[in-house]
Amino acid sequence: MFFSVTHIKFEQDFSKGPQEDEQKILELRRLAERVRSKFKVCAAATYREGAQGSLGIAITALGSEEEKLSRLLDTIVDFCEQSGFGRVQDELSLVEDIDILDENDGVSL
Repeated sequence: MFFSVTHIKFEQDFSKGPQEDEQKILELRRLAERVRSKFKVCAAATYREGAQGSLGIAITALGSEEEKLSRLLDTIVDFCEQSGFGRVQDELSLVEDIDILDENDGVSL
């Protein structure tokens, strides 16, 4: 069993004013909800305001095989790109075997 943590960052301009920025954040939250519903993953909108502001979606997922999970993540990135929200600027992913959690014997959470 494998788990993944992915962050998809969109190209966006935060200089249009507070109302437009709030509208973009609402659209991003709706996109995260569509990703959750369509792909059965955990997804949440991420945003940072300011001169270096950014908009993105954080995604976590489980899969039985690493290749299948990687293909799922690629499909989600394509879906986000085609959603009309904005161009995907960057994608960072960690895909790891869940058995690595057993290697920390004696550590309680």
